[in-house]
Amino acid sequence: MTRRILFSISALLVFLPAGAETLTLEECIQIASSGNVNVKNTHLDYMSAKMQKREALAYYFPVIDFKAMGFGALNPFVRIGASDLLGSSDMANNIRYYFETTAGMYGINTTYETLSNAYGAAVTLTQPIFAGGKIINSNRLASLGVQAASLKESIAKRDVVIDVERKYWLAVSLQEKMRVVEDALVLAESLHKDASVAYASGLITDNEQKEVEIGRQDLKTKRIRLKGGIMLSRMDLCNAIGMDCSEASSLVLTDRLDACAAPETYYKDPAGVVASLQEARLLDLAVQQKQLEKNLAMGEALPQIGIGASYSYGRLIGSPQNNGTLFASVKIPLTDWSKAGNKMKNLDYQLEKASNQREYLCSMLELQLRQMWVEVESTWEELQLKEENVAHARDLLQKAKADRIAGITTTSQLMKKQLDLSNAECESIDARIAYRNAVAAFLSKCGK
Repeated sequence: MTRRILFSISALLVFLPAGAETLTLEECIQIASSGNVNVKNTHLDYMSAKMQKREALAYYFPVIDFKAMGFGALNPFVRIGASDLLGSSDMANNIRYYFETTAGMYGINTTYETLSNAYGAAVTLTQPIFAGGKIINSNRLASLGVQAASLKESIAKRDVVIDVERKYWLAVSLQEKMRVVEDALVLAESLHKDASVAYASGLITDNEQKEVEIGRQDLKTKRIRLKGGIMLSRMDLCNAIGMDCSEASSLVLTDRLDACAAPETYYKDPAGVVASLQEARLLDLAVQQKQLEKNLAMGEALPQIGIGASYSYGRLIGSPQNNGTLFASVKIPLTDWSKAGNKMKNLDYQLEKASNQREYLCSMLELQLRQMWVEVESTWEELQLKEENVAHARDLLQKAKADRIAGITTTSQLMKKQLDLSNAECESIDARIAYRNAVAAFLSKCGK
């Protein structure tokens, strides 16, 4: 059996079509780690979370503002004449008349006008001293976002690995089945030729000759179906790893189904593994997020203190002037205490809900691991039975060959034994793939 597999691999490597691309399972996983759409998107989410963390970090530093303004009016905003100052009494009118008469002789303007135009610019620096804990809690919340995005990216990569392995081994299993069918067809063609000669000589009946023909056609039908299945499975694999599906026709998968180790080799205690699972860590982060949201709500009811400085240059009235100021601000949100208190109670309920959900989902994760381990053990037991069937079918075929030489077994009976062996080998391949997938899913879930 081993010699036959080695021969098939050697023949495959010798007669590879021009331009064929060989891929191992590890190479497919590496390509998928950068080419799969889900992995790309979760990485973008991670980069977005890092940018949000940088954005939150900026609130620790002073805020610097620059402002400039200027205007020009068609008419001055302020115009003051003598009547505006003196009023409209007889004495005021006499004084105003005398003033306006004599002012013109000395070049004095009797009306004061200003604010027809102005300009100015100012630079202000503001440094928050205490903001009710909102700055530090916002940064902690942003850090949690980065951790959560990183875990989600890891989970996406893990799920992609499982998906790629399943699709890779499916394609390989179909290739192995094709080899089994091709081997069976070699004997089937020989038996069909012998049956045709025997029928022409009158040594066998028409029914026996037709039974041999049906067996050969059945194998040919399987070969046709496997050929289409191999192409579709390769296209599905290409899509999973991010390759162009048009390359599937030239794709050659080089890994083969080796002997499988017993389940005890892979066992991990589910109860001890749950706490380290990425899903469990995400649940922990969800609880921490609710706690930080509660702290942020509390900060809305706490005083906010800040200091700052400003420097300005401009002209409003008179000559341009420079000016600088230092200031401090204290904000006490008296009317927000009731609102913040109700919001904190709401978040208390959500925090308790998140804690309950974490405990429940962690227990579900442990149950899932135990179910996956049951799947590992059951597929292993099924594999042992299928391999025993292969051994029995092979022995029966060898005995049928010997009996045919001795004239005890008919050609159609020998054909049936060959079909039984090919069916048993295909079922054994399916069982081996199922066991490999079960082990890979269990170990991947455990983080191994």
